[in-house]
Amino acid sequence: RNFSWNFAFFEWKRFLHNAVEVTPEGAPGWFCAHLEWLRTLDKKDQANVLTFESATLGTYLTFFNMAGDNVKTKMQYDPQRYPSFVGTCQDIWSKHGLVGFARGSLFKGIYLILGATVAIGIQERLTE
Repeated sequence: RNFSWNFAFFEWKRFLHNAVEVTPEGAPGWFCAHLEWLRTLDKKDQANVLTFESATLGTYLTFFNMAGDNVKTKMQYDPQRYPSFVGTCQDIWSKHGLVGFARGSLFKGIYLILGATVAIGIQERLTE
């Protein structure tokens, strides 16, 4: 994990915990219903769900900072086909759109989310 992931994770976690306490003004109906459901849970279970959700949001929304790695990898793997940064970016964009810059993140994200959820869940269970 890196600083941007940690920052995103803890900001999402803070936002979600605050939202459970007080529903944000103008929140969509589906989010209000989710918050109502969270309020029915035991505090420890609620914390585990919020940890999982924060890890998911923090992980997948920060994977766009991996775009440079994806471009660099293509250029190193096939320098004849991808001789320049701009050309490589144009190729990725034309074939995959914005999501192409975060390719490969799905599976990396799964283990980051599970690892964070388990580790923080254990920490929260051990502390009162």
